[in-house]
Amino acid sequence: MRYALLGLLVVSLVNWPLVAYASSSTSAGQPTVAYGSWTQAIMTSPPSQPGCFELSYPSVVWKAIQCSGAPESAVPLTVGGFYYDWDGKAPAGSLIGYASSQYAMSGFSSENDSYYGSNHYSIQINSQQFTTTYNGVATTGWEQFVFRNTPGSGGTVFIEYWLVDFYNDHGFCPSGYVPGTTNHSWNNYQNTDCWGDSNYTNTPVENPSNLNNYHFGGYANFLSSGNDVATFCLTGGSCYSVSMPDTTLSLYQNWQVSEVNVFGYGDGYQANFNSGTYINITVTMATGSNTWFTPGSVYTSYSAETNNLNLGSFSPVYGQYSFN
Repeated sequence: MRYALLGLLVVSLVNWPLVAYASSSTSAGQPTVAYGSWTQAIMTSPPSQPGCFELSYPSVVWKAIQCSGAPESAVPLTVGGFYYDWDGKAPAGSLIGYASSQYAMSGFSSENDSYYGSNHYSIQINSQQFTTTYNGVATTGWEQFVFRNTPGSGGTVFIEYWLVDFYNDHGFCPSGYVPGTTNHSWNNYQNTDCWGDSNYTNTPVENPSNLNNYHFGGYANFLSSGNDVATFCLTGGSCYSVSMPDTTLSLYQNWQVSEVNVFGYGDGYQANFNSGTYINITVTMATGSNTWFTPGSVYTSYSAETNNLNLGSFSPVYGQYSFN
């Protein structure tokens, strides 16, 4: 999937230590947990097994749910489009195992995808392209952690895998299903690349007006789980996650750069925000062993999707970076 913000976009990265959330007790003896602390704990405790999951505040136990299907989707202006974005980079000798994002938006009144229309958009955490193998064949891999909103239907959390130039090099895409799925085939993209999706975890519809309440993370063999995971926490205290085997593209051995942003729904389309919209994105990053670092900056985009915001400044601190 090739997925892009409007107005001024700022990104910052912050390191979060792995901490237990604080709690107190009510008169009835039941724990009362601050939602913000609970969310931080959840985002550093992804599911330990492959599958689709959800949980609701204040529980900390992921519940397995039925995985489901979702619509599949395979110009640059201001942000995105393979050109313009701020990305966080791990120091030399380190790899990213975890990247999560939070958002601060003001001045918002509307968003329209350039093709699909009102309130269609995606949130993406994208790796850089990297050398890997698939079924023993050397290729270039690319991986996306995605939340996509479909008004009238619902949201979807999934991982999208790319074999860059695979079709161009071999004249076909791999047979069989994407590992860990039973009905997701590899697809030909413009007779050049091959792409395939993970299982899908469904969420309620989440309009972009709720962006300030989102927390979205991507994981690659985090804490040696053996899985790649996408986790989305949202308004009302519910979280949704999909977990897949990390051996599909072996991102955990290669993840050096992470792009995070709000983009169009898919297929290279643009998320158009009203004039005056301002979005600041804060990205927290760590290695697979939960060791925090101060990220470097990379000025590029790996997504075909865009948004119509003006890209602002990049600000790194220990464990995080932010941009607007």
